[in-house]
Amino acid sequence: MENKNYITIENLDVYQLARQLSRLSWCAYNDLNWQNKKIIGDQFIRSADSVGANIVEGYSRFHYLDKINYRAPKASRYSCGKVCSTSAPLNASLRAGIHPRG
Repeated sequence: MENKNYITIENLDVYQLARQLSRLSWCAYNDLNWQNKKIIGDQFIRSADSVGANIVEGYSRFHYLDKINYRAPKASRYSCGKVCSTSAPLNASLRAGIHPRG
């Protein structure tokens, strides 16, 4: 059998960026007051955390068409959508003048 070297999920640059996005998002979320956490923060955290989750899910797909949907050459359709849904509450909070305390 041929020995193939596979890149682990932890070594993918895009996954590392997704984890960094999640860490930074949680830092910002933890500094918000209770009301802002409920209004914008919860949606922001869910979408930020799901970017990495979609990358992991797509990386483990077997079927070719599933892999295309999760890891298209130009951009992952699902993960890219999550990045956009993460930026929406962030932009809304910035327009409203809501930002982490400190």
